[in-house]
Amino acid sequence: MYQIHLHVDQKYASLLSQSFQRNYPNYTIKFVNSKGVPVNYNRIERNIIWICDRDKDIRMLSDLLITETEEAGAGFPPHLPIIAYSHEENREESLFGAPWMILSPDSLTPELIREISFRSRCLPMPVAQTSRLLLRELSVNDLSGLLQLQQENIKNPGGCFFPKNCTAPDDFLKDYIRHQYYCYGYGIFGIFSKTDDAFMGIAGFSTTDLPCVDAEISYALLKRYQRHGYAGEALRSLLAQAGQKWQIHRFTASIAPGNLPSVKLAKDLSIPFTIQS
Repeated sequence: MYQIHLHVDQKYASLLSQSFQRNYPNYTIKFVNSKGVPVNYNRIERNIIWICDRDKDIRMLSDLLITETEEAGAGFPPHLPIIAYSHEENREESLFGAPWMILSPDSLTPELIREISFRSRCLPMPVAQTSRLLLRELSVNDLSGLLQLQQENIKNPGGCFFPKNCTAPDDFLKDYIRHQYYCYGYGIFGIFSKTDDAFMGIAGFSTTDLPCVDAEISYALLKRYQRHGYAGEALRSLLAQAGQKWQIHRFTASIAPGNLPSVKLAKDLSIPFTIQS
């Protein structure tokens, strides 16, 4: 069960907890009112999220969390589990240093809590699941599968995750995870078997500068998983949530010359596409 520690004025603490319990009566969560920042941080309690409305509490809590994670050898987490709460009585506060901010009690949602839980623990966010597949963000543990995919597509750059002649794929993957998912909320996701969690390939959306296009959609599967309908299954699940979840309404695909299966799949899914020159 998640715990929300409220380092805010009592009036607003009550508004937050009452609003959440009213809006999500079936969602179990424990709200803890607190008047100060704890003197130490138990790293085992990974289910705690803090909400603060004062700069001094955000600074103190940030310093404490960073120090504890560094001393434990865990490294600096991309996002600390801190939410800044901006309301009418703290407009003079900058609220700088908190990765998330809410402007009203209704802004605290199960989706936000789930995102913070994954992001603060450096875990890849689940994206979708189908009858046979699991789709999630890539993690550093997927490097070997991505390198195998790269090798199989050495003559087909469109089927690769890493750019051509990438000399440090591990660093590229870490940077991609840190910037793409956290900035845009979407990207190239991993496809995994629902039965044994084996890495099967990739599918997802890439940012693009093309006019009148929100993103470019693509996929690539390891050879042993091709010709089984997995690509269509993965892409259908992504397209079904692209508009509402990521505001991707206009997309396109770029297909290598002679790749007839991808042309057929794009037509079947009504994906606009161009043939690479």
